Amino acid sequence: MSFGQKLKSIRKERKISQTELAEASGVAQRTISSYETDLSIPRTSNQLRRIADVLGVTPADLVADDDRFLISSEEVEEKVEAKRLVAELTSLFAGGKMDEDDMDVLMLSMQQAYVEAKKKHRSN
Repeated sequence: MSFGQKLKSIRKERKISQTELAEASGVAQRTISSYETDLSIPRTSNQLRRIADVLGVTPADLVADDDRFLISSEEVEEKVEAKRLVAELTSLFAGGKMDEDDMDVLMLSMQQAYVEAKKKHRSN
């Protein structure tokens, strides 16, 4: 079952209109409609969480069978996080030089943080 089909089914089970779901979740009604007709999927986990919260389910309840959604969601989140990290590191070291030992420590810390984030993401 696709994300849109699950969303529509659960919404109807809960006797919530698209408009009510939109208002309660902060997601536009037109967007809810496009999700239910499988024209689009949530671009952020935050949107998905807000919708799931209103419906009283977990995000996994909405997307467990929809691999396309999971891949797209992971790709978006990873790219955003990587860009944020690069921007923060660039501004942190702007105009300065880092010695070799400090750079090794930083790279090791980044690798460990990445591995931990992947483990945490997989367990969710």
